[in-house]
Amino acid sequence: MSTVTPAFFTLLEQYRQLFRTAREMGMRTNTITDTYYSSRSAGVKNFRLKEPFTIGHTDLYGQCTRAEWCLVGQVMSELYENNALWHFAAQDKRSNSTRALALRGLIAKGVLIPTETKHFYLANPFHIRRGGPFEVLASTANMLMNRKPQPYMLKDKKPVREFDFSRALPTAEVDDDFE
Repeated sequence: MSTVTPAFFTLLEQYRQLFRTAREMGMRTNTITDTYYSSRSAGVKNFRLKEPFTIGHTDLYGQCTRAEWCLVGQVMSELYENNALWHFAAQDKRSNSTRALALRGLIAKGVLIPTETKHFYLANPFHIRRGGPFEVLASTANMLMNRKPQPYMLKDKKPVREFDFSRALPTAEVDDDFE
């Protein structure tokens, strides 16, 4: 005879909450190379949750100071779906030296990467992201190709179906004198 515990009932209620939020979605298959990403329908459906935020770095908390971890929380709340671009308000950096130090710490750890536009950063999807890692990288690269980060880019992005990073790379110059 089995005894149902309160912990079991808690898990049952959580399962039911997941069931109510699950969506039937088409599964996709990806093709990747060192410069190319594509995604197409696999012809199969599955129930999935829209997972809002992923911390991919398993020891990020242990490596962060309290202020850095607080800033990770801010980034988490401000990142957009399939978009690695994040903006840190200039007044936050100027008015709070602790937050500015935390920002420098996350940059040093590779969690945030400065862009060519002042106060705009890329959230490194190896560490933190909103969406799948390939989708975040390809969708953000597609949005930024031949453009600098701008405020209007801070929005949810649909994952791109295909992106070829080599399209944006400069072609190599051939040195005819080299033997």
